[in-house]
Amino acid sequence: MEKYDAKNKVGIGVYNLDPRWMSFEDFDWYVDQGYINTFILNMDGFGTTVGAAEKLQQSGGQAWLGCPVFVSKRESLSDYMGRLVNYTKRLNERGVWDRFIGFNFDEPLIQRDCTNDDLLAVTKAMHEEFGMRIYPVFSTQEVLGQKGNWNDPDGTLILESYATEYLTDIGFDSYGYDFRPPTEAMAKKLASVSEKYPQVTDTASYYRFIFDTLKGIVANKEANVWVTPSMYYSYTWAGCYSDEDYNTAHLKGLFDILMEQEHPGGIMGYTFKSWGRKERGLDFYLNPRNPERWTKFEAAMREIHDKIKNIEIK
Repeated sequence: MEKYDAKNKVGIGVYNLDPRWMSFEDFDWYVDQGYINTFILNMDGFGTTVGAAEKLQQSGGQAWLGCPVFVSKRESLSDYMGRLVNYTKRLNERGVWDRFIGFNFDEPLIQRDCTNDDLLAVTKAMHEEFGMRIYPVFSTQEVLGQKGNWNDPDGTLILESYATEYLTDIGFDSYGYDFRPPTEAMAKKLASVSEKYPQVTDTASYYRFIFDTLKGIVANKEANVWVTPSMYYSYTWAGCYSDEDYNTAHLKGLFDILMEQEHPGGIMGYTFKSWGRKERGLDFYLNPRNPERWTKFEAAMREIHDKIKNIEIK
């Protein structure tokens, strides 16, 4: 495996590629393949996070610390930050904190009772305490706004610009739009989206539109942009399951959009861990013992890694 330091380079990774979900031997094997340079290691574990970070010290990989969403109705900010500071102190004592580039959390505003004020408060505290990068991934619901929906009558899920002041990295997730020539089902879905958002004429314009909307909301106009391609098996708007060809096209299509960005951050696909037979992830499809292994998809990952691995974050 080629030795290089991925820290603060454009990244490529997969959600849940973490030894919480596999043996250390398997985790090491995937790291050693050399086409994944970025990992999210979660606070849910400590021994697994330390072990993974020790491996990344050898490989040169970079890591985000996956954090729980802060909800002020459940705990005080001082208690939340106390847990975070203590956790990072323990990582530092084990000599692995140097592999971490910042903090990641997922879809904060659609977590029960989380507000824009909570997002601002916790990211401000993180910034003041650590001065490191902060990377939340949003849902399209948070980006486009769903005010008036039955589950959001007050519009609390809408991301507000004031809450984004301390964000350094941003992304959103949406997996069901096919980058291949549209099926009848995909064309029908795109037409329905276009009725509300005329900018959307195909899958690429759908993703560009949401990125433009998100970047318009976020206060930091130099925030690094991350794309979140489909890397698992699930039913899609195209009326088909996201098989190897679908996921390969999704990866390549979002990579092209990433490279259009003034400040590309990287690729963080979903998901490595399988959530049952109906949502199998890369733990199944990249398993070296699997006769159905996605070799075409893996080749695309290698090709993209080779193109981005030495691009410095601006």
